[in-house]
Amino acid sequence: MTMQDEGVVRAIGVSNVYDVGILKELDRERKVQIVQNRWYEGNDWDREVWAYCKENGIVYQCVNISECTLYLLMVDRIGRFGH
Repeated sequence: MTMQDEGVVRAIGVSNVYDVGILKELDRERKVQIVQNRWYEGNDWDREVWAYCKENGIVYQCVNISECTLYLLMVDRIGRFGH
């Protein structure tokens, strides 16, 4: 019996996991409920991990969101000036 089974731990989460294979391997032992990763252009917006989380009912929490939001706002504004 684990602490999660006993209700002591509510959710198991990991961070900085950018390889879906690692999440699949972890699922063999115990399903991860939360993935917390940096979400930015440099890692292609973490598309593969985000999609895996969505398909498997895993909460995806992005960190560094202020930097990412600023980037997206700049891209949107630059795009508007170009038209």
